[in-house]
Amino acid sequence: MSSTDSEVKMVPAFPSTDSQVRDPKGYAMQINASVLVPKSYFVNLYRDEQGDEEAEPDPATLATLVKNETDEIRQLVEPLIDTGPVEGAVTGTVVVSMFHDVAGAGLGTLGGGGAAGGAGGAGGIAGGLVSDRVIKSVGLGALALLSLLLMFMMVRKAAGREEEMPSAEELVGIPPALAQADADVVGEASETIAAMEGVEIGEEDLRRQQMLEQINQLAVNTPAEAASLLRKWMRHND
Repeated sequence: MSSTDSEVKMVPAFPSTDSQVRDPKGYAMQINASVLVPKSYFVNLYRDEQGDEEAEPDPATLATLVKNETDEIRQLVEPLIDTGPVEGAVTGTVVVSMFHDVAGAGLGTLGGGGAAGGAGGAGGIAGGLVSDRVIKSVGLGALALLSLLLMFMMVRKAAGREEEMPSAEELVGIPPALAQADADVVGEASETIAAMEGVEIGEEDLRRQQMLEQINQLAVNTPAEAASLLRKWMRHND
């Protein structure tokens, strides 16, 4: 004898669909990195280990030192380019290698790991770039000062070229006084009004005088614009 009980329930509901969408936009699918370490860093690191500032590693020792240090640098960089959490991403590649440079003064004895040495080398390169920028800035400043000096000299020379004006006697036409020895006058001539001599100023002279006044005012108010205008004028004349 056996008995079986079963229960079936029907739950009416609207049809529905569940979906999960992952959009990797804005995330890099693969990141590669290249790190170059100067040879002087490895040489200074070897000297620091040996305690001799004049020691030079042989090729085999240098190759071993380079391999060990580049492996450490690679392990430090790989977590920084990890794209594992992104779906469909590809693992990037990290390349760390040595490049030959000229070991210059100022590097000193570098202690610590490869990261510290890399920071020291980057600091030296950044210092060189800053020095070049400072030199360029100083050169441009000197050129601007020279342009201003040349402009002031030209304005001064132009202002000094003033035509000599006739005297009052020449304008009025008064005759010179007679000496006492020539007191015997034969006759007396009738006095007439002498014609006054006029000085005509041409349009070119007037325009030059106005230009000179404008240059003087520009040099006093805005020296930078005056220097730029002088440089353009010099290039045009060349």
